[in-house]
Amino acid sequence: MERQKNTDAQEMQKEILDIRKEFEEIREAENFLEEETEIKPIEKNRNSKSVSNEKASNKKKSSNKSVESEKKEEIVIDPKLKKLGDDSMKSVFKIAQDSMKLDETLSYEEALAKALLTVAKRKNKTIENKKNKDMEVSREKLRKLVQVVYDYQDLRIRTSNRLSKKADGTDQNKDDAILPEEEIPQIRNVLDTAKEMEDEIFATIKTEVEKFPIYTEFLSKVKGCGPALSAIIISTIDIYKADTPSKIIQYAGLNPGLRPGKKKDKDGNIILSDEMVRGDKRTKGYLIPYNANLKSKLMGVLASCMLKANSQYRIYYDSYKNRLMNSEKPVNGDESKKWKDEGKAHINMAACRYMIKIFLQDLYDVWRKLEGLSVRVPYQEEYLGHKTSMPRISDAIMRGEM
Repeated sequence: MERQKNTDAQEMQKEILDIRKEFEEIREAENFLEEETEIKPIEKNRNSKSVSNEKASNKKKSSNKSVESEKKEEIVIDPKLKKLGDDSMKSVFKIAQDSMKLDETLSYEEALAKALLTVAKRKNKTIENKKNKDMEVSREKLRKLVQVVYDYQDLRIRTSNRLSKKADGTDQNKDDAILPEEEIPQIRNVLDTAKEMEDEIFATIKTEVEKFPIYTEFLSKVKGCGPALSAIIISTIDIYKADTPSKIIQYAGLNPGLRPGKKKDKDGNIILSDEMVRGDKRTKGYLIPYNANLKSKLMGVLASCMLKANSQYRIYYDSYKNRLMNSEKPVNGDESKKWKDEGKAHINMAACRYMIKIFLQDLYDVWRKLEGLSVRVPYQEEYLGHKTSMPRISDAIMRGEM
């Protein structure tokens, strides 16, 4: 019996030390450690032995005398606990004492262990909330920077057109230019200012995206995906809400399947309709079921950049394109049309869409893991059993092999 008690005491002591260690890591991670302050030892009102005596005295109707005769012992505070800070330790002891008042069968060691665990959970929650808030602020800052830089880019392009300039700033071959730019210096000044601000904001965007692990660990290593496109992806997609790959693909407007359409009533409230609409197209009378800006950047910019840069994901584009060019399958369910008979532009767009979908699936997998979130396999693999024979590009990128 005595051996069992010693074993229980050892296990309880180990649990307390583990919780203390966890608490220290939390404090060090968030830089909460300040100057150590002396913590006054508190007095122990009960221990496991006193509780047993109190139970026995209850049976003999002499509990009051037993408690009053019990001597109070001082608890020696482990120096490691002092690193928690004076306020945190006060909370631990307060919770422990309250627990013992509510449950008289609780030993002091058990109460202390529970109190340490409770405060540790509170700290963890506080740290997580602060982390999420900081991330959301950074994402919002990125979103605004991206919007402004594209505004300046649009201004620069339109101003260049006024001056008969190409995208690279060289003169267009126009013999019938009505007015040379020297005659309107103000327009030249607008062009120079727009270009200067565009470069400055792009530099700021590059600095901001480097704060996100998904950029430094993955996106920066994907050929064709620069800081600006990475900023659009990071600031637009909420990886905490996107708990499946299908949600990102739908949000990006790459899901051709049907889904319930959404409308606005007279008061401006969004209501869910019984009618089904395509997940990748606009339907008259219904809200767009995807983020139009994200889709245009992924399909209109990222896809072409990946092809030009010979990205790691081009292997999916080439493979899918070759399959379609020799496929007897109908186009979008239309038996009168075969993929092999389709034009190059249509096949190219379909292959680009497939490449970007694979990229988004890898993005989901890597991003969720970096944030410590659960990961699910793609829909076609989880429910349909369709597994691709192609290697997962993200694994090779993360290992530094590509």
